[in-house]
Amino acid sequence: MKSKLILLASILSVTLHTSIAQTNITTAAQSGTWTLNGSPYIIQTNINVPGGQSLTIEPGVHVQFQQTYQFDIAGSLITKGTATLPIYFQATDTTGWYNDMITTGGWHGVHFNQFQGTVDSSAFVNCIIQDVKHGVTGNWNGIEALFVNRTLKIDSCQLFHNQSSYNMAEGVTILIHGGGSFEMSHCTIHDNLNRVCALRIGTGTYEPINIHHCHFYNNSVGATIWMLQSNVLFEYNQVNNNTSIYDMSAIRITGFRATLRHNTIHHNLSESEAPITSFAGIVDIDANLICNNHHTSGNCGLVDGGGGIHVMQNDGSNWDSTRYILRNNIIANNYSPYYGGGIYVYNTIAKVMNNHIINNGAHYGGGGIFAMGPLTELHMQNNLFYGNCNDLAQAGTVSETHDIQLSAIHLITYRNNWVEYSFPWNVMGTATIVSGDTAHNVIGSDPHMINPTTTCSYLDSALNSDFNLQNNSSCIDAGDSTGSLHTPKDYAGNYRMMGTSIDIGAFEQPGEIINSSHVNVENEFNVYPNPVSGQLVVEKQHLSPNNFTLFVIDAFGRVVLHFEMTGSKTQLDVQSLANGIYLAELISANGIERVKILVQK
Repeated sequence: MKSKLILLASILSVTLHTSIAQTNITTAAQSGTWTLNGSPYIIQTNINVPGGQSLTIEPGVHVQFQQTYQFDIAGSLITKGTATLPIYFQATDTTGWYNDMITTGGWHGVHFNQFQGTVDSSAFVNCIIQDVKHGVTGNWNGIEALFVNRTLKIDSCQLFHNQSSYNMAEGVTILIHGGGSFEMSHCTIHDNLNRVCALRIGTGTYEPINIHHCHFYNNSVGATIWMLQSNVLFEYNQVNNNTSIYDMSAIRITGFRATLRHNTIHHNLSESEAPITSFAGIVDIDANLICNNHHTSGNCGLVDGGGGIHVMQNDGSNWDSTRYILRNNIIANNYSPYYGGGIYVYNTIAKVMNNHIINNGAHYGGGGIFAMGPLTELHMQNNLFYGNCNDLAQAGTVSETHDIQLSAIHLITYRNNWVEYSFPWNVMGTATIVSGDTAHNVIGSDPHMINPTTTCSYLDSALNSDFNLQNNSSCIDAGDSTGSLHTPKDYAGNYRMMGTSIDIGAFEQPGEIINSSHVNVENEFNVYPNPVSGQLVVEKQHLSPNNFTLFVIDAFGRVVLHFEMTGSKTQLDVQSLANGIYLAELISANGIERVKILVQK
């Protein structure tokens, strides 16, 4: 019995020793390795990794800052946590964190400054940053939870419980300042309190910024993401339940280039603007689900309003530096207490193509789209408008039936849309020029979607609805591909132009091709040489059918070549493609055949 007690005491002693082991950091310059055995590392001064040196932090290490100290990196920081052993950056004591005007309860963040050295081996993977705060009175800029001014990729990180809300603070949780390309993937940014925004991308260059497969939620006060004079690809992200005030929004764009695609943007609340608001830039908003967002102020100015999307050009930039393409989106059940339940357009060129604009509401008008300004050109083609409503509509008048309201704009085109009422009953207001054909819109009472929302309310959640088309929908093959700027694939990933013409709306109904019992066609075509370095020969083995569509798809599922075949043989130039394995898909009325090809130069 005595020996068992001694053994138990020995085990307990080892456990307690391990749990209270710590390393105090009292000098600024740091390099080498911080080990799990030395964790937690208690930071008692501002620290840095000098240029030309590196610091490695092992998985599971806790880095804890006693006061508002800052971590600056000029050399390399290698932090590769794991899903089960993330690396923590946090405060030792969060008492006082709630007050952003006092120093207690937080610290001053991780700052990747311009790299100094030969090769930057920095990695930031499975890290958690929390408890950062501005924590000083006065306008002391440069305090963020994460600051990046170099080429860097971060992956699977989490930033939460950070704030910069004092009215003279930097106001940002993550600042991407420039100095190179940047990629952020599979990260979660939530429950941060910001005066300006949770993520600010302000490089001032065309260096590529890629934000993908991330989740932004429950961030409050300012915008959630602000793309400021940058070149941003923002895809496969979820942005939801964020709250903004003043002229901020869930996603704010002010200049250069931005592509937003395959994102889900829902249940965001703002004071006066849409969840996607762009003041300037060459912007492509493609294949997103934008639903159940709303704002609260109905006393808006010209640059406010919009329940789902607001696009404008009012920053004094050159006219050709701002234009918008909105295509393949589902814009559903958003609400504006002002104008433009789905989309608001002001003094800009907006091309609105192949969208589902469903059950959006506005108080004053333009439940689907509102457009104003003498410089506005609004091009609407192949859109499905259904169930959009206006609070002040009067029964039996045009105000009850219109999806679109214009306020003395310059030009509209309005063709091949599916609507519940004929032109001009579906369009209220005036345009100096009504261009082209308005006679080939499809008028109906039911577009026959599979399982859409049923009410014009932002409380009717569209997240679990199915807006795809039934086989009997009058939207099928009723669009016009000419001038539609259509992408190779639709919202759901189906190839466009599967039938005799493009379908109206965000979805392309596969129809006979996908439902055919002969999906994999044997010996329909040959490709050679394989491997190929220059010209790829594509040769049909059968004379019927006459029309084929060929897609070449890379390893990431992106269509890199697209070709319509009408003869028995053609050649494709693949010299622009990088070396690697690609999938060639030939689609015809008989089905789909797939062949792997190897580009090797």
